[in-house]
Amino acid sequence: MSGPVVALVLAAGQGTRLGRGPKGVVGLGGRPLVTWSLDTLGECAAVDRVVVVGDKVAIRPALDRLKPEARAKVACIVPGGASREESCANGLEAVLDAAVVVVHDAARPFASGELFARVAAAAARTGAALAAVPLTDTLKRVAGDRVVETVPRAGLWRAQTPQAAQKLVLHRAHAEAREHRAAGTGDAAADDGALGTDDVALIERLGIPVELVPGEAWNVKITTPDDHAWAEAWIARGERSGGR
Repeated sequence: MSGPVVALVLAAGQGTRLGRGPKGVVGLGGRPLVTWSLDTLGECAAVDRVVVVGDKVAIRPALDRLKPEARAKVACIVPGGASREESCANGLEAVLDAAVVVVHDAARPFASGELFARVAAAAARTGAALAAVPLTDTLKRVAGDRVVETVPRAGLWRAQTPQAAQKLVLHRAHAEAREHRAAGTGDAAADDGALGTDDVALIERLGIPVELVPGEAWNVKITTPDDHAWAEAWIARGERSGGR
């Protein structure tokens, strides 16, 4: 398969639950959140180029905090959309020459370079792949304040990013999702955009197999103040990420 491997780093979220302004530039360990993933990608030989999706005015100053190799690998910043799915679609328009597209949330700052490489390689080989970790908690289905049932966790995994796909596969998945919503056809989850919270869900909907790549326990998503406090404490202990 010819063509570059390009990473889309999604940093357009407004961080409503975190409550600290645009999430991509929230401080973490003394620097903007988005710079953690970008510095890792700068050192990852499996990724040729990076496109950042988010507000240019907010993000451009953060690029000055990057290591030189990471700054050199960032090709451009493209604006985000009204949803995660729209932000990813905007990024796809900037990577038309890519063979494989790796999509990663800036809110997951600790993913290792090795994880990016393994997910990209799996997507190049099979068409699409995602990082995930098995569920270990007991799951309860609840209605109101009452437990309805215990849900068996066997075979259940918690999806992470990075996720990756051959560019033609991902482009088709996004195009068909837009067409279904515009036409008002397909299942309700697709019509209301719910599936677009996860890129490989759009690919699954096409019937294309997605390879699972074992993720990393430390590849947490920073969504709430508690998540942010945990990440700051982890950095302070010198942990940072298991792969760096």
